[in-house]
Amino acid sequence: MQSYDPFRQFEDIVERIFLKQDFSVKREVPFSFGENFGRYRADLVVEHQGSRTVVEVKLYRTRSVSLGDLRKLSDHMLRAQGALSADHAMIVTNIRTERLP
Repeated sequence: MQSYDPFRQFEDIVERIFLKQDFSVKREVPFSFGENFGRYRADLVVEHQGSRTVVEVKLYRTRSVSLGDLRKLSDHMLRAQGALSADHAMIVTNIRTERLP
């Protein structure tokens, strides 16, 4: 019997949305940054019509997120985008836009 994991469930929902729109989807894609090969992972890498996008899926337990956390996340996404030769980087989250700093 599988245990309930809301983070995994949210990631599954995002993956299914991309698949329904005819994107190819890879999960937990490792990438290196400097000498740290395989230490980092992108939640999803999606491709459609020759365009590749790195997707980070974040399910927050709180109603707001700190500016510092957003900066770390954007740095991670830019590293992933470069390391995986992606055209785009995307963050999917449950935080409402009016709650962002």
